Amino acid sequence: MSTIKRKYKINNYICEFIRNNWFNPEDSNDKLASFFVVHDSIIAKIKSDGNYNIPMHTLSKICYYKEVTMSNFFKILENEYGEKLYEDYFEEKNK
Repeated sequence: MSTIKRKYKINNYICEFIRNNWFNPEDSNDKLASFFVVHDSIIAKIKSDGNYNIPMHTLSKICYYKEVTMSNFFKILENEYGEKLYEDYFEEKNK
């Protein structure tokens, strides 16, 4: 029996927000990685439009270097995207 599972797109919005508000498009992945103290491949994943499942420890590092608490980050995210965070999803079939 196959069931439908909802996968919410909150990771897409987290990455989109970081990409659009905290990354300077002119900065290289290496420069951003150095500033946020993460690997440059993580910067590349955040910059991509794919569905990168950003780990909480990575998000906490990025917030730390932007001097924003995690709780404030999620408040900012809610202000930016509103109900889309809770209503926007795609369906995935379970096997």
